[in-house]
Amino acid sequence: MSVLKYFKEFKNSINFLDIGASGGPEAKWKNLFEYISYTAFEPNKESFEKIQTELKGKFNKLHLFDFALSDFNGDAPLFITSSEYCCSMLKPNEKWLSRFEFRKLFEVQGKTTVCVRRLDSLNDLHNQNFDIIKIDVQGAELKVMNGGLNFFKQAFLIETESGFTENYIGESRFDQIATRMIENNYLLFDLNYNHRIPRSSFPFQHSTNNAQPLWCEATW
Repeated sequence: MSVLKYFKEFKNSINFLDIGASGGPEAKWKNLFEYISYTAFEPNKESFEKIQTELKGKFNKLHLFDFALSDFNGDAPLFITSSEYCCSMLKPNEKWLSRFEFRKLFEVQGKTTVCVRRLDSLNDLHNQNFDIIKIDVQGAELKVMNGGLNFFKQAFLIETESGFTENYIGESRFDQIATRMIENNYLLFDLNYNHRIPRSSFPFQHSTNNAQPLWCEATW
């Protein structure tokens, strides 16, 4: 039985948690939108307002929250960068990023204060289990996980995006994320590391003509 036929026949819904929802869910989920109960967190005001408009009416249920998740309750700075997709609660590692052609995307344009909550402190999510969790929070993944440990032990599928190096100061690297996921008995199912960025100045071209891989998307 196909996945679509299963959901149509049994009228089941998929509980999808999107942490760092700038840009909304990937197109690969589009055929399942009508069966998805979509819960998303996005603290960047610009990005939040976009998904609030673009995602309206597309899901079985839609719950959007305009604050950040971490391992504490309180307030914290959010660094606003040239690209809305690079905004983070962590400061971009300028010295490291200056080596690469995409460095301008990380240039800090300003800083704002955002509300921060632990995932396990949210009354709206008590007794809630998520089938799918996607987390893309520009280096703060472990802090988010530490604030909601049980959620990251019960999900059927978890997607993470993390760097191989500290693109942000204090970033949770892929090796650290992998260790945590394995400790929680997850198996690496897929890995997209084809995010290769050329260096601004390099004395020679590598024989494969591939630039340096800086981050990856993993499915667990």
